[in-house]
Amino acid sequence: MKRLLLILIILLSFSPVLAENFTQGYASDQKIARGSIVTLEQEKVRLAEPGDPILGVAIRSNDTSVTIGQDSSGIFVADTGNFEVLVSNIDGDILSGDYLSISAIEGVAKKATRSDSEVIGRALVDLDFSDPNNVLPTTSVEDSSGNAVAVKLSRVQVDIKIEENPQAKSNQLLPDFIVNFSETIAGKPVPPIRIYFSIGILAIATAISASLLYSSVKNSLVAIGRNPLSKRSVLVGLTQVIFISATIFISGLVAVYLVLRI
Repeated sequence: MKRLLLILIILLSFSPVLAENFTQGYASDQKIARGSIVTLEQEKVRLAEPGDPILGVAIRSNDTSVTIGQDSSGIFVADTGNFEVLVSNIDGDILSGDYLSISAIEGVAKKATRSDSEVIGRALVDLDFSDPNNVLPTTSVEDSSGNAVAVKLSRVQVDIKIEENPQAKSNQLLPDFIVNFSETIAGKPVPPIRIYFSIGILAIATAISASLLYSSVKNSLVAIGRNPLSKRSVLVGLTQVIFISATIFISGLVAVYLVLRI
């Protein structure tokens, strides 16, 4: 048995494809549905709750090519690979690329926020909870006021990679309103380097536009004061400068949009 495990470990270290399909079977005292997020407690798995270290996602035994576990009736858990995960709409619809974390419902994931310390992985497809074809039977949870709130459940394909929440770690120096605004424009989580780059582009475009306008208005007023007869030509020139300044500023906005979206 030890020799077999050693061979499997060697094969896994040289085969990324096989490693993604490598899972382990565990015993459990709970009934755990496919796609549930689980944690390990006293050598048995149970449904994970907020604050629990995430072990992986419960899958079917035939969803993977290699398993370790002698109990065929146990729970098979994957901590890497692409598998379906139970999710809720507690923090809104889920888009491709969104990080997922454990929700207030034990065993069920949600769209991760910067307050979540650990993530289960990233969604591979969009999930619209308003589509009845995507929704499982609903349940309810209590909000901060103790009121029952209806929650929709579904499953979504996830690239499972258990790690610290990159959003919580990387965006901590940025104000929430800037991060939220950037993610609203992009429709997905935005790396902080892109946010900083966008702020730089916007600042440069604004500075150039403001500088052109200020100097043009100042020089126009001086020119009209010295020669009132030149008012018409000065206003024509001022209009052109205003158009150029507006073009520069709008170009900056377009560049910001592209940087956040791409």
